[in-house]
Amino acid sequence: LKQIVTENAVQTCVAWKHPFLDKLGVPDAFKDMGVRYKDSFTDEQDFKEYCAQADLGVTATDAIIEESGTIVVRSQRGWERATSLLPPVHLVVLEAGRIISSVRQLPGLTRSFHDKNEKLPSAVHLITGPSRTADIEFNLVLGVHGPRYLYLLNCYL
Repeated sequence: LKQIVTENAVQTCVAWKHPFLDKLGVPDAFKDMGVRYKDSFTDEQDFKEYCAQADLGVTATDAIIEESGTIVVRSQRGWERATSLLPPVHLVVLEAGRIISSVRQLPGLTRSFHDKNEKLPSAVHLITGPSRTADIEFNLVLGVHGPRYLYLLNCYL
């Protein structure tokens, strides 16, 4: 974490309110480095304003697809999409063992996403890296529609 903070001059961080991040001590680790870490907000406007100016977005992941390195992330209340899309740097924390071998296993995984009311999440994202385009004179540009840098941290408890 220290290397990510240092290399990207991170001063502010928006994060999911996620039990795995709390269990790992992620909030305290960032606070100990002097990073303003925020995972609770008074309302939607407070969240959007903070998220739009944050240097780093931190999320957990449901799985990684081994054959392509694709990160599987679902959205729900407290796990908003903007956390991974608005800040210029996105850190995804993976709980060790949450690896599926191929995209063919994705339907089985997504069936497990029902909440206690049997509702599915508002979205499931498949992240393959920083957004990019080569539409402008065939020059590759990173971070056009999302973060410029993506980090994956595989954690064991």
